[in-house]
Amino acid sequence: TVRLKDGVSSGLSRVNNALTSPLGMLGVGAGAMGVGGLITNSATKAMDFDAQISTIKALTGMQGAEVESIRQHALELGKSTKFSALEAAQGMTELLKAGIDVKDVLGDTSKAALDLAAAGDLSLTEAAEIMSTSMNAFGMKDPTKAANLLAGAANASATDVHEMKYALSQVSNVAGGLGLTMADVSTGLAVFAQNALKGSDAGTSMKTMLQRL
Repeated sequence: TVRLKDGVSSGLSRVNNALTSPLGMLGVGAGAMGVGGLITNSATKAMDFDAQISTIKALTGMQGAEVESIRQHALELGKSTKFSALEAAQGMTELLKAGIDVKDVLGDTSKAALDLAAAGDLSLTEAAEIMSTSMNAFGMKDPTKAANLLAGAANASATDVHEMKYALSQVSNVAGGLGLTMADVSTGLAVFAQNALKGSDAGTSMKTMLQRL
């Protein structure tokens, strides 16, 4: 027979009582469920991230080292910003779908989209979409400038980046085709917003004006 010290014996008794009582079992069960939930959630996020990388691979035809570069860049953004690696990968997917070069996505473009998302309180996917669409419409190559124009126009007037998105969706193709710059159009939309004309209504009004001119 092994004699246990009083403190050890008392401690074992408390554990035994906790395990054999209904409330104690509930506590242990809840703790196990909590840990299990965290593990399941982490595994799900990892699977979603891998699926998003696979989507990028299928979209671009990239292989090997290029795909790994995208993966590592998304993981890095997930560590250094308020966005998760999955959100970063989703934003990068939108940029690539819009025809932004892989080299640019791995460079300043992703960072500019992150900055725009933070400034405009947007999801990274939405920020990437509006920025890449605007760049394509106006033939811009500088993602940082595009993000600054969008955020600047919103901050300097009674509109926001969401409403700028809807306005630009109406006017950007016509304005770009007529040779106007994104700076011209963003400034015009900011002036419209100061006069209570925002969102798609502002974009449609500007498009109509330009077509009539």
